[in-house]
Amino acid sequence: MDFTQFSPMLKEHIGSKVLLDIRAGLYKGHYPSRLEDMRCPYLAVAHPMLKGALLPTHKNLELALSIEIEGALYETQASILRSSITDRVPLLWLEPMGNVIRLQRRRFVRVPCIFKLDLCFLDEIGHTVFSPQKWFSMMAKDISLGGCALRVNLTQRKIFERGRRCLCRLSSADVVFLVFASVARVLEKTEDAEVGVSFEVLPLAAERSLGAFIRQQELSNR
Repeated sequence: MDFTQFSPMLKEHIGSKVLLDIRAGLYKGHYPSRLEDMRCPYLAVAHPMLKGALLPTHKNLELALSIEIEGALYETQASILRSSITDRVPLLWLEPMGNVIRLQRRRFVRVPCIFKLDLCFLDEIGHTVFSPQKWFSMMAKDISLGGCALRVNLTQRKIFERGRRCLCRLSSADVVFLVFASVARVLEKTEDAEVGVSFEVLPLAAERSLGAFIRQQELSNR
């Protein structure tokens, strides 16, 4: 929807938490903030922090702003107009750009992608968890916060058994995470097989990073 259509709804939620997503540059990352003021079409959010200090920003820096309203998650692109550090709460003024998009809110929304990961099986680790020969490089064809689907050849298919636990090494936003998982399903086809892997518990940092990747894929696939 157009931002002018969205702004009346947004005005009713001043004080709500927002998430700022900077997707390029030295300070690329996700920064929690709060919607503090609105002078249509401009927005003021609490200036995000980095290690106890104000996050360095500059005019025209582009970012994504997301906010949850009545159980729905909305996202819009914005650029920085200016910062105001003389207020009681340091503010960052933003100018929205383009339309507001409603994102899927289901935790396990699955997006198609090409995502590289490594895995090793726990029953083969022993005391050599970081031994190179124990890791298998795989490509996921889709992924969610709950797991992923792997496309494997028939030779690789032999090592996957339903319920077999493994350790996955994921890389998202240049950060590497180790996640425990298990084989949930194996679907054999004529020339290859599809293996469903279910993540057990995602570390908070991994959930945030992977969640941002999934949202970005979701937007690009629209």
